[in-house]
Amino acid sequence: MDAQSLSNPSLAGRFHGASENSEKSYKGDTTPISSHTPFRFPLENLQTSPSRGDTLFSYTSGRWLWDEAAQLRKRYQPFNVEELKQTAARSVNAEVCVKITKLPEGSYNKTFLLTMDNDVQVIAKIPNPYIPQNFVTVSEVATLDFLRSELGIPVPRVFAWSSKKDQPVGVEYIIMEKAAGNELSKSWPTMDISDKVDIVSQLANIQAKIAAVDFGYYGSLFYREDIEGGINVPGVADQFCIGPSCDIRFWEEEIHERV
Repeated sequence: MDAQSLSNPSLAGRFHGASENSEKSYKGDTTPISSHTPFRFPLENLQTSPSRGDTLFSYTSGRWLWDEAAQLRKRYQPFNVEELKQTAARSVNAEVCVKITKLPEGSYNKTFLLTMDNDVQVIAKIPNPYIPQNFVTVSEVATLDFLRSELGIPVPRVFAWSSKKDQPVGVEYIIMEKAAGNELSKSWPTMDISDKVDIVSQLANIQAKIAAVDFGYYGSLFYREDIEGGINVPGVADQFCIGPSCDIRFWEEEIHERV
């Protein structure tokens, strides 16, 4: 079994440009477990089915013990469903998107599986309103490109994206390749020990590639053309630069005013 065939979340979601590897990076997660942390059911208990209506826009993967209405409002994100489907179809040269299925969502994005008339499937990600606007989408796309093109890590390809709201879909979005293969969590219990060792070795090699990158600055990775005042990084392709950190903790005041 090959690690590239495993359908795992993309590394870019946890790789905020230089913040994970810089000499000046902040280590550790200090996010407390509080009443604002949603209770989530195990993923295998979360049903995925063709989605319609308001459930596409609302948070549906957990509950809050306190102030639930306010938490749900922060995660309510309407968008133009038909335009998203058309954009996804065009991005993979399909005629039409025949089905959109909402997947279990995390804290920061709504995620959808879109199926085309030619059976091609893609993943669409739409950030929740309280995520730093513009920056996160641009940085995630650049980071995915960097991981694939510069480090040779098989993250999903991006087919289409926008960091602006003034376009037909009406929100920021990323349309990306659906990773092929099986989920490791389902295969692991029945795998031979030799296969497990091989998988762990491949994952360790991926982590080693990422850890070996030292940008020398704190911040997130961007395309140079998408950010003003980006910092050049010696040894990194000219199209990339270091810009503002997308860590949500640096944007709390702005987010509080907006949401």
